Amino acid sequence: MSPGFVRPLFCWRATKEDGVAHILGDVRVPESELLPLANEVQDAFEKATVLIASSPVGTALGCDLEERPPALCPEGERALDRLSPKTRKELEAFCQRTGFQIEPDCRLKPLFLADRVAHHALDVRNTAERLGLGDYLFDEAKKAGKQVIGLEGTDGFEVLAAMDENSQDHLLRVCLRTIDDMVGDAGQALEAWRSGDRAAMERLAARHVERYAKVPVLRLMDQVRAIKMAGTVAKALDEGGASFVLAGAYPLVGPEGLLERLRQEGANFEQMAAVVVSG
Repeated sequence: MSPGFVRPLFCWRATKEDGVAHILGDVRVPESELLPLANEVQDAFEKATVLIASSPVGTALGCDLEERPPALCPEGERALDRLSPKTRKELEAFCQRTGFQIEPDCRLKPLFLADRVAHHALDVRNTAERLGLGDYLFDEAKKAGKQVIGLEGTDGFEVLAAMDENSQDHLLRVCLRTIDDMVGDAGQALEAWRSGDRAAMERLAARHVERYAKVPVLRLMDQVRAIKMAGTVAKALDEGGASFVLAGAYPLVGPEGLLERLRQEGANFEQMAAVVVSG
């Protein structure tokens, strides 16, 4: 058996005094494309006593969404009736083209309709498979009895739900118009994730920011969320112990990303790698 080679992982080990946090990037592709985790990452997760992560789509923006009042239009009003004529027309065209269905009495706000649209488009296998690693890690943390902390300090869902209605409508329209690009970016993000290519992921993140530049409130909210994320992880490092962090790959990188913000807080980093034995 030959010595093999070292493969960078899209995961970083952060340390500060007695605290250590392994920070794994997440991408919205079918869960099976990301599993199994590299042994080095799985071991780090198993040794951690705390999981710090945003609620996975399946939990925060999935089957229980209609039970969360902040995500819903006022009682007695339908989602479609609250959309601008232009956005409603584009949503109906998307439904006809892709088979995406909206229940007649659906009350979801435009922001969460946009998430459903993205989920449908990214679910290229036309299955109910979960996207990203959130559900997997939440399930494993629950089985192991680990403490789970929201990455954004409080529920990031509440932050998103507070976006004003016009901005949500605009966001849904942008999502519908760029959905094909989004699907293409997901494939490139998966390749960057698999190869541990931070620079490639930063380019994709910059493209994402540019795509939604006309929704300034979203940019502001992304910045607020990034600050909350950094504060949560920095606090865990200051308290010592071992934690495992799951963050979206885009918010993780870049000049305003989680890694850079933690570096400014005094954390030290090293990118993890897996030894691949060939032969």
